[in-house]
Amino acid sequence: MEEQVISRAHRMGATRPVHVETLAMRGTIEEQMLGFLQ
Repeated sequence: MEEQVISRAHRMGATRPVHVETLAMRGTIEEQMLGFLQ
């Protein structure tokens, strides 16, 4: 899933670097998913 997000941020033909940050609030499903992925 994270790879898809990064691919969408970095389009073909892009010339500048892309920086991706993941945000997750404590006690949310995003926090649980991030912990699972790491």
